[in-house]
Amino acid sequence: QYDEQSFVRTTSKFWVKPGDLSAVKLAISKHLPVFVQPGMQGGIDSQLVNSVYLDSSTLELYHGRLAKSPGAVALRLRWYGTGEPTLVFVERKTHRDSWTGDESVKERFVISPEQVPALMSGEFDADAYEEASRAAGTKSEAAIAKERKLIDEISTLIISKRLVPTAPSQCMRCAIP
Repeated sequence: QYDEQSFVRTTSKFWVKPGDLSAVKLAISKHLPVFVQPGMQGGIDSQLVNSVYLDSSTLELYHGRLAKSPGAVALRLRWYGTGEPTLVFVERKTHRDSWTGDESVKERFVISPEQVPALMSGEFDADAYEEASRAAGTKSEAAIAKERKLIDEISTLIISKRLVPTAPSQCMRCAIP
């Protein structure tokens, strides 16, 4: 079963001149299915992706990812579409060297925009989040436990390394599974 909150992903990114974008999309679409993010409007083959990367004043996370250090982490807040976000994905990407047999992984959980300041200040109520997840009845106990562990690890990372919003990013994206 596909779990859109925590998964292994292989990516290839390309810079494409705006004038060549339609031709590139057409060439790719002939060979691969295109994944349309749930909630996207019909007929639109790309979406606006907004991210804010968190880092320390010394850019410790950035330098670790740049050096591709084993276990290097990128931490970001992400939302989709234009305007004010209604949901914010808190994402941790962990680099692992493929030659070791391990794969890099992206893990995430979702919060409301109003919960972001509490997360950043170490005052996020993970117990209430866990209770709400359980009350919604859409996740297994194992998934709730895994998500709670992720929340605790990310909260500890933010506070211990004094992470703050550092680098905003915005792009249009076509995702191919």
